[in-house]
Amino acid sequence: MQFLERLRSSRYPWKLVIPLLLLILLLFGWILGENNRRLQSLKEEEAALRLELTASQSEEQSLKVKLANVSSTGSMDSEARAMSFVKPGEICFEIVNP
Repeated sequence: MQFLERLRSSRYPWKLVIPLLLLILLLFGWILGENNRRLQSLKEEEAALRLELTASQSEEQSLKVKLANVSSTGSMDSEARAMSFVKPGEICFEIVNP
């Protein structure tokens, strides 16, 4: 009871303070909502980047395997012969109509 009496007799105009407090509360709520939307957007971007990273890592792994296979002399010779290259001094025969 004393609290209400003190509140009524105080020098602050409570009819102005309460709407101001509500306005501040709404402002904080809006800022929080914007932060949540930004956070969701960043999480979606992170997920997309993780997928891209996984794809790049698997491509890197397959390229490493391919590089290991190409590095051997025998595979280079067979690849060169498949592209119709010959070593110096060799004669290439190509069968046109079997």
